[in-house]
Amino acid sequence: VLFTQLFENNSSAIAMLDRDLKYLLYSKRWLTDYGLGERDLHGLSHYDVFPEIPQRWRDLHQRALAGEVFSEEEDPFDRADGRRDWVRWLVRPWYDQTGAIAGLIMFTEVITARKEAAEKLRRSEELYRALANQSLDIISRVTPDLKISYISPAATRALGYTPEELI
Repeated sequence: VLFTQLFENNSSAIAMLDRDLKYLLYSKRWLTDYGLGERDLHGLSHYDVFPEIPQRWRDLHQRALAGEVFSEEEDPFDRADGRRDWVRWLVRPWYDQTGAIAGLIMFTEVITARKEAAEKLRRSEELYRALANQSLDIISRVTPDLKISYISPAATRALGYTPEELI
């Protein structure tokens, strides 16, 4: 009972599946991250819950059932409703008292919001760089110890030095 409570109330998205990939235990975070509401997954097949799981993941699940451990830091998950989620995950076998592989444990984190924020930041930096590089004014960035870390190409026209020479 204590193990079940610790598992279900874990702040991470975790699922424990048997050899047939049917749910034994899962955290509330698993339900939240994957938009499953209050659905009872006990005894359901992982592939019935997520029919959109790509074949490459299904193949990894089978290999994990043979003893391998897999992880990925950023992996796209195209959902049945057309959304694309980005997931960080670890899949590993778990073992029974005899040492035999009894199923899989999946640790996941939906990182879509973080991935989207990083992309917005990248686009913003790209726009800033383009504006600074095309400006007729000298634009510079100076570190706290007063070293030039960036200076726009306009510095060459005004000062006669390339940005690399000034940096």
